[in-house]
Parts: sequence; C-alpha cells; structure tokens
Amino acid sequence: MSTTGIRKIRTICPLFSCPSYDGIVATVENGRVTKIEGDEDHPWTRGHICPKGRHEWQTLYHPKRFKQPLLKTASGRKEISWKEAIEVAAERLGEVRTKFGPLSICSTLPFPSMAFFTRSLGSPNEMSNTDLCIGPSETADPLTYGDVITIYRSSEDFRNSKCILLVGTNMPHSAGGQWQDVLQAKKNGAKLIVVDPRRCEAAEAADIYLQIRPGTDGALALAMLNVIINESLYDADFVNDYCLGFDKLREHVQQYTPEWAAEITWLSPKEIVEVARTYTNNRPASYRGNIGLGQHSNSTQAARAFGALIAITGNIDVPGGNRLPEQPPVGLGMLGSSAYPTKAMESARVSREVEEQTLGADRFPLWAGPDSVIHRPHNPTIINAILTGEPYPIKAWIIMCANPVLTYASAGRVIEAMKKLEFLMVLAYTPSPTSDLADLILPLAHPFERNGVAFSSYGNWLSATPKLVEPSAGCRDDVQILHDIAERMVQKEYIQKSLIPWKDSDELLEASFADSDLSYRDLCENGPIIREPSYKKYVRQGFRTPSGKVELYSSRMERYGYEPLPTYKECAESPVFPPRLAEKYPLYLTTRRCQEHYLSRSSAYEWVRKIVPYPQLHIHPSTAKERGIEEGERVVIETPKGSIQHVARLTEDIHPQVVNGVFGWWLPEKETLENGYLETNVNAIASYEPPYDPEVGINRVQGVQCQVRKLYH
Repeated sequence: MSTTGIRKIRTICPLFSCPSYDGIVATVENGRVTKIEGDEDHPWTRGHICPKGRHEWQTLYHPKRFKQPLLKTASGRKEISWKEAIEVAAERLGEVRTKFGPLSICSTLPFPSMAFFTRSLGSPNEMSNTDLCIGPSETADPLTYGDVITIYRSSEDFRNSKCILLVGTNMPHSAGGQWQDVLQAKKNGAKLIVVDPRRCEAAEAADIYLQIRPGTDGALALAMLNVIINESLYDADFVNDYCLGFDKLREHVQQYTPEWAAEITWLSPKEIVEVARTYTNNRPASYRGNIGLGQHSNSTQAARAFGALIAITGNIDVPGGNRLPEQPPVGLGMLGSSAYPTKAMESARVSREVEEQTLGADRFPLWAGPDSVIHRPHNPTIINAILTGEPYPIKAWIIMCANPVLTYASAGRVIEAMKKLEFLMVLAYTPSPTSDLADLILPLAHPFERNGVAFSSYGNWLSATPKLVEPSAGCRDDVQILHDIAERMVQKEYIQKSLIPWKDSDELLEASFADSDLSYRDLCENGPIIREPSYKKYVRQGFRTPSGKVELYSSRMERYGYEPLPTYKECAESPVFPPRLAEKYPLYLTTRRCQEHYLSRSSAYEWVRKIVPYPQLHIHPSTAKERGIEEGERVVIETPKGSIQHVARLTEDIHPQVVNGVFGWWLPEKETLENGYLETNVNAIASYEPPYDPEVGINRVQGVQCQVRKLYH
C-alpha cells in the first residue's frame, strides 16, 4: 500500500452498530486519513453521512490511543511487548480455567471472533448489550415469524411504503441514511406515524404523533389489534393461509379496548382508533420498533403484539412492508468488520450439556441455553455470579470494543464485580471507564486499518471495507490477537483445540471467499453488490417456526409456561404502583441518543465536547418551574438507586411527567475515576436487579421513576 500522495477510497462507515451502514469516501494523504465524506455513488445510502461517521477517522489519531499492550502492576501500568502480552493472557486465562473450570470465563463480544475464542475455552457465557437494546424484539420476532423483521437490523421496505409506523425510535438521529427513505416515501404520499414520549425529530415530520406514557406501547398495540379485528380491517386471505391462532387472538383482544388502553397510555380512544385505521387503510405499511420499545420489563410481549399487528394486516414480505431476510450474495456467515465462512460458524459450537449451563438458562430459557432464541447469558446473572460465586463462579472477563461500566445498568455493581475478578482483559482503541479497571489492555486495530466487508439486510447489499491506512504501531486486529492467545494456550496445554484457524483478518477474508466466484479484489474494484429483493418467500418456504406459519399463538412460549398470546402487564416499577414510591419519584426518566454520540465513546472526543460540553436533560418548562429550575442550570436526577447530574434544557416537546437524559456519558477529564464514571452516567441510577421481563430477563431502564431538583453548590 502506497503511503505517499493523495488517494480517495470508497468504503463503509465503520460504526457497525448503526443500521445505515453509510457508504463513505475517505481521503488519505501521505498515509493518514484526513477527511470522510458521504459516497454520492453508493447505490443505497447515496451520500448520506452523519456527524459520528464524518469524524470517526479522528479515532485513529486520538491523543490517548492505545499503541502498546499495557499490564497492570502494583506500581501502576507498564508497557510490555506483544510477545509478553500473549504470554500473560494465555497464562492468566489458563490458570483461571484450570482452577475454576471453563465456565468461569465470560466475554463481551461485538465481533464474531470473540465467540470463536470464548468457545475455544469451553465457555458458553458470551455476553452482549442486546438485553438492554433490541433483545426483546430479537426474541419476539423469531417466536412469531422465525426471523427478525422489525428492528434497525431488519429489511423494512420504507421506500415503497404507503404508511410507516415508528415506535420508540428517532431515525433522524439513529438511522439517518434510512430516514432519507422515510422522507422520500412521505413525498410520495406515505403516512408517517411516530409513537414516543418526546416530540423527537422524527415526530416533527409525522402525520400522526402519539405522546405515549413510557412502557405502555404494548397496550397501544393490543388496542390497535382490537380495532383492526373488530372492524374487519385485517388481511383475511393471509390470516387464513399463513397465520396460526387467529381465532384465539380475536377472542383474546376483546378485553383490550381503545378505552382500556387510553387510561393506561395517556392517549385518547379517538387517537388509538385513528392510528389503527391509518395503518391498515394505507397499505403496504412498514413498522419499526426500537430501543424505546425494548427497554422495559414488559417489552417482549409488547414486541409480540406489534408483531401480530404486522402479520394480520398482511404486511410481511411484500413491497413496502417488513421483508423477511435474505442471505448475502456470497456464503458468509456473519458480517461486520470481517466475514466468517458459514461452515466455520456452524462448527463454532459447544455441546448441549455445556450450553445448558449458560448463566440464566434455568430462568430464561428463551434467552439463554440450547433451546433459546438469542443464545446469550443473562447479564445480571453474570454480574451476580462474579460477586457471589453463585450458581458458579465467574473469575475472568474478556471485553472487546465494549464498555460495560457505562452501558450496563447498576454501574456501581458492575464496577464492584470487575474489581473482584481474577483477570480482566480489554481489547480497545482508546481509554474508557472499563479499560481503566483492566489487568491487561491490548491495543486494537481500527476497521480503517484492516480489510473487511459489510452486508446490510436493509437494501440487501454487500460492500468491501478495504484497509485505508496501515495500523498504528503496536495495534493488531482482533482475529490475530485472539488466534495467537488461543494457539499459545494450546501449546501450554490449557485447551486442546483453537476454533480460530485464521492467523489474521486477511487470512479470514481469503477463506470467506474461497467457495465463491467473487473475490475480495473484485468487490473492492467493482463496488457494492445489490441483490434485488424477492418477496413472499413464505409461499415456497413457509416461516421458520415450529408450525411453518406465523404464530400469533406461540407454541414455543406455551412450552415454557409463558403467555402464548401477546398480553399487557404494567411495568412493576411504575408510578401506577407502589404509590409511596411514586410520591417520592413522580417523574419518568427516559434517555436518548444524540446525533453526535456513538454509544459510550463520544464524550471522550474533543469534537463532541465542543458541540455538547455536558449532557442535557430535556424537561418541560412547567415541570422545571415547579422546581425552581432555569435553562442551563445544573440539575440532579435521583432514582431509588442514586443520583447523577445533567444540565437543564427546557422544552415543550417533552411531556410534563417525563424527563429525557443522555445515555453513555462520562467525564474523562475527571481525576477521580468514579466521579468520571458516575457523575453523569444514566446507568449508574438504573437497575440490573429484578423485577425482570419474564421472557428475556431485561429490567426497566427506560421510564424509570425519578425526581429532579436544582443543584445547590
């Protein structure tokens, strides 16, 4: 790769948790990335780029970027060589595995390579943040249709929709590229319905905006089902041919009238009837429910209710509806920063006996264990196991490109748990509250510093993500790091076999394209591949459910003792009850993602802090006036779990009983670690403790009961 001159390179934004996967053009001058622009020629994203993607290149040159392995010692941290780092990692993990067993090791994995590594060690405890994100929908959808079709990783056909229903998602900030399709659909006459406690940017463009009470989305969906069924607005042909349990659903929803839902949701019966009729009379219609729907202790059933809504109106896998997924144009198992061969993914399994011991499998069998939908451990059970040793001890934690101190609820318990571990290893680009607690830090190569591919089910396209620059000195890609540790553990006889046969990400890519007529070079040279979508695939292949049909009445849920039809229960920690708690904490605390923020990393970057120096709490003027709070003043947000601080931003776009804070904020400039982590972090005052959503074990982190007061110095 030439390191002189100026080059323009087409690639994909590396912020892969964003659903848009924007096409970008990188300017590389003398071996350094100097600019990122939207790719006007990308056939799907057409030049869109958000502020996060536009500035992501600055991560490469962050002044505190890790460039050498760091080992914690009694006197502080010291730089060590990669050979030493691999030896330390292999020895420490091997000692834990030998002394406490393979189940005592857990990992947090945004990249598939971590799954291969964790399972090489014999552990099924591969954690992720999906429990506090889209996990309820990722569970509910397969129970209903056999596939995931309603979240930001899905294939909603917004461009061809005549009605778009958005619940708990602010697409202008969270999926800006796809939001352009929503706006284009509106220009073509589509109706836009937005359900959110805050009049967010998406709501400003809506034809119908419903300012719902947090945590009551499921009640709205059930009442919409009541209207649609009783007014015969459903698609009778699709229901008769492809749905299971409609008669039971018809009888079940009679109790969920618009009047019943109105008392619960803060909406009027007229609004509920109107939105039900608008959704069904403007077909084809598409739906997306996101984090605002999924962060409550009743979220799985809420997602199931909206799933039934999509099904009975016939909006599944039709132009303008919610499409069933299709495989990438080449046989790749998982995509993101790297592509994994399907055969390799199938071989990376632990035995059923081991998977049955996944933490949480006994209580949440649809979330954890061999018969689950998600195949992830229950994160709160992991934290508890570290602290108590029950039901078995967790002694080592491997974390890559994640920041659990900020992104998991009960942040204080997470910190306490990390301090109690025998070994904490973090693979990261830059410092974070989590890396501050690590025993060993391994500097990770950025996606701009390695070759990869990206596949978007939204639009059904495949693009190359070629290396832009050479890795910073001392940084290595995740495949190479984990391969070397696993191989060293084999040599030292801590494990028998490594499931990572590729020495680095380039070797992995070569293997991924081995069985394809397409080469990686072809993909780089010829640009993105778009496969035209197919529709009504269920006619020839059915649905991937036990019955082969859409299961309005879920046989899998019934088997495990759950309600097989979608139902509604009030969140246990809600102002509806207990009343004494509501008197002390009368407000609902919700959170948002700002357009400049990328999860928990953003507050560590100078360009973000110039725009937003301190997190802002959206609060209604009347609510602020009652508390003597004025615009721009520092306020304290208090819940039963503690208190944090934000700056007041007065706005009539928020309901008077709701306040809205910022997720993922910390203060890296603070000298005291706990102050930097806990002063502004919303998860410091959210709970990872019961009561849980019965199906997936999530607890409520949106709509948490709180009080707000002025900060007096």
